[in-house]
Amino acid sequence: MVRSIKQESRPLAIHGVLQDELERIRSMVEVHHKVIADLPKGSIRVRKRGEKEYHYLHFRGPNGKFVILTSRADNSSLKL
Repeated sequence: MVRSIKQESRPLAIHGVLQDELERIRSMVEVHHKVIADLPKGSIRVRKRGEKEYHYLHFRGPNGKFVILTSRADNSSLKL
């Protein structure tokens, strides 16, 4: 004889764990969105001229395409 247990009548033990995980993930998503919003738009490209490397930031502004030299690789705090 198999007993029938009504799942609707009592909460599952894992439900609380899943709720905690959902809250944690939602807060992480908010933090990641804030971090991404603070980053500069565009892409960084590394060009080698002679023996030296230079980092350029490429992005589009309201007046067209822009390229900015951000740093030289040999004395830079920028790490790729």
